[in-house]
Amino acid sequence: MKNTSNVLIVVLSVLALMVLGLLGYLFLKRSTQEKIVEQNTSDLVEFPENPQKGDPGYQEKDTAFKVEKGKNASAVFERIEGNQMYISVNGTETSYLLNADEIALQCTSQKLDNVTEINLDLVTDVKLVLPADLGNYLSGKMPIFVIVGDAAGFAEVHTIAVPESVCNI
Repeated sequence: MKNTSNVLIVVLSVLALMVLGLLGYLFLKRSTQEKIVEQNTSDLVEFPENPQKGDPGYQEKDTAFKVEKGKNASAVFERIEGNQMYISVNGTETSYLLNADEIALQCTSQKLDNVTEINLDLVTDVKLVLPADLGNYLSGKMPIFVIVGDAAGFAEVHTIAVPESVCNI
């Protein structure tokens, strides 16, 4: 009887240690997961409740630039001379001043022949190009869409939508 009770005590002690070890493992695993979740959530960017243009999280409502006389134009590229870009709009040649800092080339899968607006959802790439390097990307009689801004009273080109094949250079 003494041997049986000793064996029973040993078996119960081993089972108790196994249960305590399992509970300790599960507790440590859970607290480690909570710490990881806390670390990950502390790295998240806080977005304002109603973000305005320029704030993180702002979603642009307009996804197209429309043709506007004197501002945006669907055209055919003619040439660049100095800081002027010459384009043909409906057969009439006109020139625009180029932005002195850089020009954004918006590479688009949209067909640019006589478009009335550029769908920004179809822009596949954007390249920032110095005005002096613009001739490396544009060649004669290429359909483009010019986006113009006002710089001290002058119409100045800051963005040009081009066929996406242009951006493979």
